[in-house]
Amino acid sequence: MSEHVFHLLNIPPDFGINFALKAAQVNGLLTERTIQHNIRRLNRIEEAVSGSDSLGVSRQSVNEVIYRLELAARGEADTKEWNFRDLRIASYNLSEIEHTPTVWNFALDLLNKHWKDIYFNGLIFYVLNYWEKLSSDFREKVCDVIKQHLQNYEGHLNRMVALKKHSDLLDENGPVRLSALLHRRKVEIEEAPTLLGLSKRTISYAYFSNVILNYFKNQHPVNLQQAEALFVLHKHKRTKKLLLAYLVKDAEEHGNEMRQTVISKFATSILGDISLNATWSPFSGATDEEREELNQARELVNRWYARRVVNVFFDVCALDPARKEFWLQYVDYVSDFKIAGSLNVRQSLMADKHVGNMFHRYFIDTNSKISNTAALVLYIHNKIFAEFSDTGSLYIYNNDRKEIKRLLNQKLITSVNDLKTTYLNSAITQIQSDYYALYEEGSVRHMGYWQERLKVWFREKMHLEPHSAIHQYQTLSEEDELYLKTH
Repeated sequence: MSEHVFHLLNIPPDFGINFALKAAQVNGLLTERTIQHNIRRLNRIEEAVSGSDSLGVSRQSVNEVIYRLELAARGEADTKEWNFRDLRIASYNLSEIEHTPTVWNFALDLLNKHWKDIYFNGLIFYVLNYWEKLSSDFREKVCDVIKQHLQNYEGHLNRMVALKKHSDLLDENGPVRLSALLHRRKVEIEEAPTLLGLSKRTISYAYFSNVILNYFKNQHPVNLQQAEALFVLHKHKRTKKLLLAYLVKDAEEHGNEMRQTVISKFATSILGDISLNATWSPFSGATDEEREELNQARELVNRWYARRVVNVFFDVCALDPARKEFWLQYVDYVSDFKIAGSLNVRQSLMADKHVGNMFHRYFIDTNSKISNTAALVLYIHNKIFAEFSDTGSLYIYNNDRKEIKRLLNQKLITSVNDLKTTYLNSAITQIQSDYYALYEEGSVRHMGYWQERLKVWFREKMHLEPHSAIHQYQTLSEEDELYLKTH
């Protein structure tokens, strides 16, 4: 009977044989699947916990632990009472006790003696996030503790295995070596943290400052769009300022004015008004060498602006190629400049693609709205040179001449003629065919061989020689072209 039933139901005849054993196997398989699922879930939780850069504890809890550390470091507390929670809080907050080395060293020793792998994350967060601010002594001590316990690590967390493999990158020159590793493996800078077993978002840590700097310094040409996107995540002023200082210097050395225009635009989008001294002010912890890099970048940017303004002033306002050619030989000595003119002059300058809006901070308005007469004022060392768009003379002043200094500090003057001190004598008087009497202040008429006379004045009075460097508008790389098109 059962055989007919099995046949009708399409059930194999031997289905009932060892039924109990098969049932047990099914139950075992389900149990095994459940166990494996839970193991994977626990691993994800452990990865998430160990990969966190915050504890989510209250400020009061942190203060209590710091207070206990201070007492214990003075021998006023029982160190045996330290528990896992307190030590984990300590691992994340070593930065708050750096000002007291005895307490800091006590806390690190405490973590080392009562080590648990969960402390990795707090110490890694601390040392990588404060890499540039930490003293070399503190940084080395923390990294030594981390590397010591990495050697003994026998777990299977992917992030810890990766960090153990590259623990040498926690040395002082680790960021430089990591940058070289990225280039060698053709890995993008955004992926740098993953080589240390960290999530991509940790690119924001200070450790990656030198990684980023060295990565882009060895990228030719620098991909500005990639750098711009990276700075959305990595916000450290040190990285931004030093990279831009490098880009400014590089563009200057190549003498490509189109590249300089691109870098100026890029730097402005990242730092703001790059013509301001404050924009290039040193960041906290800057070395003397880094301060000099920023100061040099500020001076170079000012030269770029001065070159552009000299070019455009004599092309648009004065229509005088001879004077333009002369001043381009001295423009690298210019430390600052001003332009004075009417609304009409301002609009004419704004319409030029090489100047645009960059000159606003330097512009002095006049009461006239339609006059086409303009003045270009150049500051070189302790002198002020005032050129005018109309025919006439150059005026040379000491930079402490009160009436000129007062006018140039205003944003509105009556007329550009106010900058002409007509009662001054000539600054250069020819005594013989090859001998001149030279004066500290005065006017120079643009007549005859005025360029040669003025070069003599610069040589004798200011010990300056003309520069023959030619800066041309050259072609751009595809990356720079793309940046200009999208910005």
